[in-house]
Amino acid sequence: MAKAYASLQVVIGTATGEASDRNLEMDAVIVDADNNDVNEYQPGSEYLFRLYKDPRIVSVISFANFGSVSYRTSDNVHDVVDEVVVFTGSSTASLQNILRGAVTLTRVGLAYTKNGVELTPTITSVNGSKTLTSLQDIWAVYLVSYRSLYDQYAFQGNRLGTMLITCIGDDEA
Repeated sequence: MAKAYASLQVVIGTATGEASDRNLEMDAVIVDADNNDVNEYQPGSEYLFRLYKDPRIVSVISFANFGSVSYRTSDNVHDVVDEVVVFTGSSTASLQNILRGAVTLTRVGLAYTKNGVELTPTITSVNGSKTLTSLQDIWAVYLVSYRSLYDQYAFQGNRLGTMLITCIGDDEA
C-alpha cells in the first residue's frame, strides 16, 4: 500500500500602518477534532483550520503556495474552560486563543512579587487580545475560562510538499 505525505505550515502576518493598528492579532490553528483526528494530510483531501482574529479585523484574504484555501463560516464559538496560565516573574501572560468576551480567573495557590512577597494581584484583559496583564511583575498560576470566536477555513493540497497558507487581516473594509 502506498502512502503520500504532506505537511502544512500556516503563517499569519499582521501588516500595520498607523500606530493604532499595531496591536491586531490573528492566529491560525489546526484542531485535530475538526479533521477527524488525522495525523497526515493527503493531496486531494480537504481539511479545516480555525482563524482566531481581533474583532477590529473586518476583512481577510487568504492564499496558499499551491492547492486551495477557502472561507467557510464565521463567529464559531470556542468556550475555553480552565486553561492554565502562568505568570513567571513578568507582568504579562498569554492565553492560547484570542479573547472575545468575558474572562474568569481563578488563582491557583498564592501569588508572589519578584522579591518573594505574597500579594493579591489585579489582572486585566482586553477583548481581541491574548494578553493578560498584572500591575506588577508576579509569579502566579491561574485557571482561566473565556470565550473565543473563530472563522473556519478549508484547505486542500494538490501535490506533495510543504503547503504555506497565508492569511492577511485588515481593519478597513
